[in-house]
Amino acid sequence: MGRSASAPPVRAVMDYNAMVAPGATAWQHWWREGLHPLVETDGLVALRQALAADDARLIQHATTDPINQAANAHLDVLGADAIAWTGWRGNPFWKVRALENYWFDLAVRASERVRERLRTGMGCSLWLSFWDETPRPEAFRLLLKCVETELRRRGAIP
Repeated sequence: MGRSASAPPVRAVMDYNAMVAPGATAWQHWWREGLHPLVETDGLVALRQALAADDARLIQHATTDPINQAANAHLDVLGADAIAWTGWRGNPFWKVRALENYWFDLAVRASERVRERLRTGMGCSLWLSFWDETPRPEAFRLLLKCVETELRRRGAIP
Protein backbone atom coordinates (compact mmCIF):
# COMPACT_ATOMS: atom_id res chain seq x y z
CA MET A 1 0.00 0.00 0.00
CA GLY A 2 1.43 3.36 -0.95
CA ARG A 3 1.48 5.97 1.70
CA SER A 4 -1.70 8.02 1.88
CA ALA A 5 -1.02 10.01 5.04
CA SER A 6 -0.03 13.53 4.16
CA ALA A 7 2.45 15.46 6.22
CA PRO A 8 0.86 17.47 9.03
CA PRO A 9 1.05 21.26 8.90
CA VAL A 10 4.34 22.67 10.20
CA ARG A 11 2.51 24.48 13.03
CA ALA A 12 0.92 21.22 14.16
CA VAL A 13 4.32 19.49 14.22
CA MET A 14 5.74 22.35 16.28
CA ASP A 15 2.84 22.12 18.73
CA TYR A 16 3.25 18.35 19.02
CA ASN A 17 7.03 18.64 19.48
CA ALA A 18 6.42 21.04 22.37
CA MET A 19 4.40 18.33 24.16
CA VAL A 20 6.95 15.53 23.98
CA ALA A 21 9.88 14.80 26.24
CA PRO A 22 12.83 17.18 26.00
CA GLY A 23 15.32 16.05 23.38
CA ALA A 24 12.81 13.83 21.55
CA THR A 25 11.16 14.61 18.27
CA ALA A 26 7.49 13.90 17.69
CA TRP A 27 8.17 10.72 15.68
CA GLN A 28 10.51 9.45 18.40
CA HIS A 29 7.90 10.09 21.05
CA TRP A 30 5.23 8.25 19.03
CA TRP A 31 7.62 5.34 18.41
CA ARG A 32 8.77 5.12 22.06
CA GLU A 33 5.55 5.83 23.91
CA GLY A 34 3.04 4.46 21.43
CA LEU A 35 4.69 1.63 19.54
CA HIS A 36 7.40 0.13 21.76
CA PRO A 37 5.01 -1.15 24.43
CA LEU A 38 3.02 -3.01 21.77
CA VAL A 39 5.89 -4.75 19.96
CA GLU A 40 7.35 -8.02 21.19
CA THR A 41 11.05 -8.06 21.99
CA ASP A 42 11.69 -10.57 19.19
CA GLY A 43 10.22 -8.10 16.71
CA LEU A 44 12.48 -5.30 17.92
CA VAL A 45 15.51 -7.61 17.81
CA ALA A 46 14.67 -8.51 14.19
CA LEU A 47 14.25 -4.82 13.34
CA ARG A 48 17.57 -3.99 14.98
CA GLN A 49 19.30 -6.64 12.87
CA ALA A 50 17.70 -5.34 9.67
CA LEU A 51 18.61 -1.73 10.44
CA ALA A 52 22.20 -2.58 11.36
CA ALA A 53 22.66 -4.67 8.21
CA ASP A 54 20.90 -2.17 5.95
CA ASP A 55 18.74 -5.08 4.80
CA ALA A 56 17.33 -4.22 1.37
CA ARG A 57 14.03 -5.85 2.37
CA LEU A 58 13.49 -3.10 4.97
CA ILE A 59 11.72 -0.53 2.82
CA GLN A 60 10.51 3.05 2.88
CA HIS A 61 7.55 4.63 1.01
CA ALA A 62 5.33 1.55 1.31
CA THR A 63 4.16 -0.77 4.04
CA THR A 64 4.86 -3.97 2.14
CA ASP A 65 6.50 -5.19 -1.02
CA PRO A 66 4.52 -6.01 -3.05
CA ILE A 67 2.15 -3.19 -2.21
CA ASN A 68 -1.22 -4.04 -0.71
CA GLN A 69 -3.70 -4.21 -3.57
CA ALA A 70 -6.49 -6.70 -4.11
CA ALA A 71 -4.43 -8.59 -6.70
CA ASN A 72 -1.48 -8.86 -4.28
CA ALA A 73 -3.32 -9.72 -1.05
CA HIS A 74 -2.44 -13.42 -1.21
CA LEU A 75 1.19 -12.96 -2.33
CA ASP A 76 4.21 -13.61 -0.14
CA VAL A 77 5.80 -10.56 1.46
CA LEU A 78 9.21 -9.70 0.00
CA GLY A 79 9.86 -6.54 2.02
CA ALA A 80 8.32 -4.43 4.77
CA ASP A 81 8.65 -1.06 6.43
CA ALA A 82 9.93 -0.74 10.00
CA ILE A 83 6.57 -1.26 11.72
CA ALA A 84 5.55 -4.22 9.58
CA TRP A 85 9.05 -5.69 9.93
CA THR A 86 8.46 -6.25 13.66
CA GLY A 87 5.78 -8.80 12.76
CA TRP A 88 7.13 -10.16 9.50
CA ARG A 89 10.81 -10.67 10.42
CA GLY A 90 11.46 -12.22 7.03
CA ASN A 91 8.96 -15.02 7.72
CA PRO A 92 8.04 -16.56 4.35
CA PHE A 93 4.55 -17.45 5.55
CA TRP A 94 3.24 -13.89 5.83
CA LYS A 95 0.94 -12.72 3.05
CA VAL A 96 0.64 -9.09 1.99
CA ARG A 97 -2.90 -8.50 3.32
CA ALA A 98 -2.16 -10.11 6.71
CA LEU A 99 0.96 -8.02 7.23
CA GLU A 100 -0.84 -4.86 6.18
CA ASN A 101 -3.49 -5.65 8.81
CA TYR A 102 -0.76 -6.20 11.43
CA TRP A 103 0.73 -2.80 10.54
CA PHE A 104 -2.62 -1.04 10.67
CA ASP A 105 -3.53 -2.56 14.03
CA LEU A 106 -0.20 -1.54 15.58
CA ALA A 107 -0.33 1.98 14.13
CA VAL A 108 -3.87 2.58 15.38
CA ARG A 109 -3.15 1.20 18.85
CA ALA A 110 0.11 3.18 19.14
CA SER A 111 -1.65 6.37 18.08
CA GLU A 112 -4.40 5.71 20.63
CA ARG A 113 -1.76 5.34 23.38
CA VAL A 114 -0.16 8.65 22.44
CA ARG A 115 -3.51 10.40 21.99
CA GLU A 116 -4.57 9.35 25.49
CA ARG A 117 -1.43 10.87 26.96
CA LEU A 118 -1.07 14.00 24.83
CA ARG A 119 -4.58 14.60 23.51
CA THR A 120 -3.49 14.50 19.89
CA GLY A 121 -3.99 11.94 17.13
CA MET A 122 -1.12 13.00 14.90
CA GLY A 123 1.51 10.48 15.92
CA CYS A 124 1.32 8.01 13.07
CA SER A 125 1.40 10.66 10.37
CA LEU A 126 4.47 12.21 12.01
CA TRP A 127 6.16 8.80 12.02
CA LEU A 128 5.29 8.23 8.35
CA SER A 129 6.67 11.65 7.43
CA PHE A 130 9.94 10.85 9.18
CA TRP A 131 10.30 7.32 7.78
CA ASP A 132 9.33 8.12 4.21
CA GLU A 133 11.02 11.51 3.83
CA THR A 134 14.31 10.99 5.66
CA PRO A 135 17.23 9.69 3.61
CA ARG A 136 17.71 5.98 4.24
CA PRO A 137 21.10 6.17 6.03
CA GLU A 138 19.86 8.83 8.44
CA ALA A 139 16.49 7.17 9.05
CA PHE A 140 18.18 3.84 9.75
CA ARG A 141 20.75 5.42 12.08
CA LEU A 142 18.13 7.30 14.10
CA LEU A 143 15.70 4.42 14.33
CA LEU A 144 18.48 1.96 15.22
CA LYS A 145 19.45 4.18 18.15
CA CYS A 146 15.83 4.29 19.32
CA VAL A 147 15.35 0.51 18.99
CA GLU A 148 18.62 -0.26 20.78
CA THR A 149 17.66 2.04 23.65
CA GLU A 150 14.42 0.12 24.11
CA LEU A 151 16.14 -3.27 23.83
CA ARG A 152 18.66 -2.22 26.51
CA ARG A 153 15.78 -1.09 28.71
CA ARG A 154 14.23 -4.56 28.30
CA GLY A 155 17.56 -6.27 29.02
CA ALA A 156 17.62 -7.86 25.55
CA ILE A 157 21.05 -6.45 24.62
CA PRO A 158 23.99 -5.25 26.74
